[in-house]
Amino acid sequence: MSLTQEEFNKAVFYKISLGDSTKEEDKEIYDFCISNNVISIGFGDSTDFTGKDESQVNEIVTQKKLDPYTSQAINYFKNYLKSGNYVMVSFGNSYIRALGKVIGEYEYKPDTEIRYKHFRKVDWIFKDVEIPVAEFYQKNLSQQTIYKLKSEYIIPEFFVRRTKQVDSSIQQKKFVLVIDEINRGNVSSVFGELITLVEPSKRSGTPEALEVVLPYSKERFNVPSNVYIIGTMNTADRSIESLDTALRRRFSLKKWCLILG
Repeated sequence: MSLTQEEFNKAVFYKISLGDSTKEEDKEIYDFCISNNVISIGFGDSTDFTGKDESQVNEIVTQKKLDPYTSQAINYFKNYLKSGNYVMVSFGNSYIRALGKVIGEYEYKPDTEIRYKHFRKVDWIFKDVEIPVAEFYQKNLSQQTIYKLKSEYIIPEFFVRRTKQVDSSIQQKKFVLVIDEINRGNVSSVFGELITLVEPSKRSGTPEALEVVLPYSKERFNVPSNVYIIGTMNTADRSIESLDTALRRRFSLKKWCLILG
């Protein structure tokens, strides 16, 4: 994740469980929420709480003789959790498997594919991961379905965008990355999204500079102009037929190696 310090200071984080991660039958709840960009809870059964404030939710739960925790769960989900807040999806008590930003108000949907009926729309920042809680929170998570995380235990370094001060003398140096026997590797796996970023015209500091968001850290990344990439090939195996056309277009052939300036 990549927030500025100011954004982090204003951020509010909640923990939520999307079904029981230890039960195979609850996997569909998590999968449905991830695929449909929503979060959901099972408390409240088929009761529509649309337009109900905290006291009205409590009254309905009492009248219908629902589980006593239902009032707290519904109020956290519907009335306390606000658009713009962040939700951590737990995986047991020691890991999270997704992080989202709430972008919608409470919705009651009785005809969905899953047994849960209460929803909020979210924008997933990352999903389908297993990140130890210790990386962002100084306590283990509890089994409570939904609750607000305490700000004093949140580790800022996990969320705040790091601004690196680069020594100007380092920027002037040249750095070389050597990939041995590049024609034997899976080019897509070696370069991935970097295949575009390594082009001289797409490096940082150029008019057409590009950057990507790294899948795990969610930090923005680009390639500086003082990095040179050399891909070597065996003298007995100089064929470049196996190399991707896009890669050959970006490199220049120098005897038995490919060089990208």
